[in-house]
Amino acid sequence: MIRHDGISIRRSWEVCERANVESRWTSNYVSLNRLGDIVLNRVAFKYLGEPEAVQLLYDRDSHTIGLKPVGSDADHAFPVRPRGNRGGYRIRANRLMREFGISLDETLMFRNTIRDRNGIMILNINDTDILKSRQTW
Repeated sequence: MIRHDGISIRRSWEVCERANVESRWTSNYVSLNRLGDIVLNRVAFKYLGEPEAVQLLYDRDSHTIGLKPVGSDADHAFPVRPRGNRGGYRIRANRLMREFGISLDETLMFRNTIRDRNGIMILNINDTDILKSRQTW
């Protein structure tokens, strides 16, 4: 028991266990927001091959987006531009969302970002988590 200003306080401390998982800054992080911005962290950008641009692909049957690295002069190239001051990148994919009828109410974070044997990053809309907006205390 602890005495503080004449008040007795009993504490029942519990240990917060640290999970052995990678943080969003050391693993691939890719999200898609309702405005059509695809955001990649530095790790995902390097994993994609640090392209100047990508072609945006979509598989209607599996609700999967593909990011195919290309040069900025390629047909149908969408530029990959720096975003923020922490090494992130953004692809403006509003056209993809309109073209294929993709509508979101919230920002989605893709759980598994892999590349196929052709170097295309696979983003399955059915394999996502919803990102909550930042809250202040």
